[in-house]
Amino acid sequence: MIEEIDDVAPSTAESKRVLSKGTLKAIDKHVGSRISARRKELKLSQTQIGKSIGVIYQQIVKYESGANRVSASTLWELARSLDVPPDYFFEGMPNHLQQQIEREHAKRCTTDRDHSGGPDEDLERAIRALKEIKEGPARRAAANLLEALAASQKSPAP
Repeated sequence: MIEEIDDVAPSTAESKRVLSKGTLKAIDKHVGSRISARRKELKLSQTQIGKSIGVIYQQIVKYESGANRVSASTLWELARSLDVPPDYFFEGMPNHLQQQIEREHAKRCTTDRDHSGGPDEDLERAIRALKEIKEGPARRAAANLLEALAASQKSPAP
């Protein structure tokens, strides 16, 4: 059974990830369980599957348990060896895991959005324009202006 996902704040190393370590681990376990189920359905040993994709059986054990993440190319080879499409390994993902993935993805994708939930087009325009200014005094002046405007928004009005 797939473990419940803790909704914890990501560490500094995780802050660049879209999905938390816990969610990634749960996905790995689901994919591993699907590898195992299909292998058993075909009455194949871990050694046989390992040989068909060029790894030893211990690696198959780790994939099936979710201890090791399966790379895209290995997943492709497993799909070929187990005679299933690659998306087979993601089928039947528990609803709570799908919902967790959606929440984490939505949280990450709304980082640069305004409070109404729509894209902050002014912010995007400002960033594009700032990037087009060549490095040097003009760019520093534009950055200083933006910082001053931001600081004025924080200060209480006189």
